[in-house]
Amino acid sequence: PFELRDISGKSQWYILTAYKIDDDSANGIHYIGKLINVQQDMEQKLSIQEKADRDALTGLYNRNGFKKSFSSLLNEWSEKSQIAVAVLDFDNFKKVNDTLGHTGGDVALKKLALTIQNLMPSKSICARYGGDEFIMVMRGAGEKEVLKKIQDWEKTLETLKKEIDFPVSVSVGYEFG
Repeated sequence: PFELRDISGKSQWYILTAYKIDDDSANGIHYIGKLINVQQDMEQKLSIQEKADRDALTGLYNRNGFKKSFSSLLNEWSEKSQIAVAVLDFDNFKKVNDTLGHTGGDVALKKLALTIQNLMPSKSICARYGGDEFIMVMRGAGEKEVLKKIQDWEKTLETLKKEIDFPVSVSVGYEFG
């Protein structure tokens, strides 16, 4: 399949099948073919792929989606670019599940994921990497920006503690370059 865009930028997906018609005369080369609009099939395929790359609970990328997005980012990366990676891990999350139940734990994970996503700059990659582990990649961020994000997360974590009525904490590690 290939994609064509009209003047407004709207895209449509097509498959082109063409056959060469041999002509013994000197009239040139002739082809016959058909163009099939496969927009609906491509939308369905892309939707399935998007679902496969997303965590069902939080809507963030899952491990597989993260690996694809990060690989794509590295392919675009140059020596002049800065990227920062931060990893957040809910401390003692088992206690949250044991005390609030799995439904309460799910609510806490969703709220943490939403907080992370809302505080990230555009074009960042956010993922739920494991059960209670999150990873974020920020483009164009150095140590100052990363430390500011960590402070922002700490502030919003205080709000999250009040919302779920449970003393939660998060460990954060980061690297930039």
